[in-house]
Amino acid sequence: MNKYVPIVMTTHGRVTTLDSLYTQPLTVDLQWNTADPLVVTLVTDPDGHPVTWIIAREMLAMGMQTEITPECGDIDVLPRTPGFPKTMMVVLRDSDSRTAGIILDRVDIAMFLQRTFETVPLGKERIDLDAALAQLLDEEAAS
Repeated sequence: MNKYVPIVMTTHGRVTTLDSLYTQPLTVDLQWNTADPLVVTLVTDPDGHPVTWIIAREMLAMGMQTEITPECGDIDVLPRTPGFPKTMMVVLRDSDSRTAGIILDRVDIAMFLQRTFETVPLGKERIDLDAALAQLLDEEAAS
């Protein structure tokens, strides 16, 4: 039996470049797993090519209340989105210095995070490195 518990949620958001008022609808899959409880994975497919971003679960949770803009890194979290009530924004930068904002519904994010916190409370995260490595090797062998 797999002892890891995945939590996956699909939400509908919008993507925007930060220098434009233009937005485009976007589907975002939020993924979390007890095998790696410190992170949330955001998966989008804006143009037929899946894009995956990994964000600290605590950073996403804190970003619902206050602006999180680390001095280094490629992700910021803003608790409000100008012009879009009841939303928050995850700002993503890639290695080519391109920036996009993913506008997400705050209720969806809160519900998703609540499910993860009910499974593994904040501050109680543990990673079994041997089991995680074994799972990765099993997944690699299966593909």
